[in-house]
Amino acid sequence: MIVVSSAVTLLCGCTAVRTHVTPEGDTVLGRKNVTVQVPTRGLTILESRVGGLLVDPYVFAWSEATGIALSAELEKAPAGDCREFYWRRLLAIPGFKPENVRRGTRGRFQVIEYSLLAESPDPRFAGIRIDQRNVVGCVNVGGTTAFLHVSKVKYGEEDEKLFTQLFEQARVESH
Repeated sequence: MIVVSSAVTLLCGCTAVRTHVTPEGDTVLGRKNVTVQVPTRGLTILESRVGGLLVDPYVFAWSEATGIALSAELEKAPAGDCREFYWRRLLAIPGFKPENVRRGTRGRFQVIEYSLLAESPDPRFAGIRIDQRNVVGCVNVGGTTAFLHVSKVKYGEEDEKLFTQLFEQARVESH
């Protein structure tokens, strides 16, 4: 488990990239002139990458209380629609069979929502049924894409409010 507890600054060419946790417990990722602040309050940060010359800033967090997982990343913006770019990337995963697919927006993010309701395509988990709701969202700002993925196994309608709050509380800014 990695817990980011203080500000870290790396130089990336001429641009400072800054990743830190706010006093309120949100995680802030920076890439060039763009930051994304994601609501990680009450979540355990399982993986965090500051970013730099070869890697983009990233955070993965999970709540034991709610079972919700959240990941966020800042990366170079793809050509065209970021939502469709990520969707094509997901569809290229062997065994990926999404159901209940919807496109829309949540906060500033263009999203694709889908469920995985089949056996895991991963041979290590053969015979284990996946019942997971996923909302994958992105927004392009200043040549950078802020990417946010929220998911939960055994998703119920009571989880919808929390999914919506996570996207609405995420802040993307250009400086």
